[in-house]
Amino acid sequence: MDLPDSARALPDLARALRDFPRALWDVARADCARVINVLAMIGSCGSALESSGDLRMLRRP
Repeated sequence: MDLPDSARALPDLARALRDFPRALWDVARADCARVINVLAMIGSCGSALESSGDLRMLRRP
């Protein structure tokens, strides 16, 4: 008995669905790491400006 093409694709679909949460988690973790790095850079720049007194230049008059 010959299976239709859509039925042959079911094992691949099942594997993709099984791996999807792991792949989604990997992307989310990488994105979170980038966001954390950017926030850390912003924080360190703000701290450097504040300690040097240049932060008042960024304030609106």
